[in-house]
Amino acid sequence: MAVVGPSDSGKTTLFHLIAGLLQPSQGEVRVNDVSLGILRERERDRFRAKTIGYVFQSFNLLPALSALDNVRRRRCAWRHERACDGIVHRLEGACGERARHPTGFCPSLNF
Repeated sequence: MAVVGPSDSGKTTLFHLIAGLLQPSQGEVRVNDVSLGILRERERDRFRAKTIGYVFQSFNLLPALSALDNVRRRRCAWRHERACDGIVHRLEGACGERARHPTGFCPSLNF
């Protein structure tokens, strides 16, 4: 799915609502038949982690670091260290040594 539109038309707000990062001022947001408004914050976090995937415009990666080092750098900021460890394991498996070099190309990974 792609959402396109002019600047300030609400694309980011829509994504934040769908992800449960924002609560609507009125109405209800349902994703996969789950009403996000009745979930507590931690439940929304879990739901988002299991159900929703994003491709961000800006990845906030450090170009001097390898893919592995970028993931490891974020690990300390994530509450879900196991998820991060899983990403590291998949990168190592799919990319081998290329994941350890800043200019290494890795194939697409499905998470």
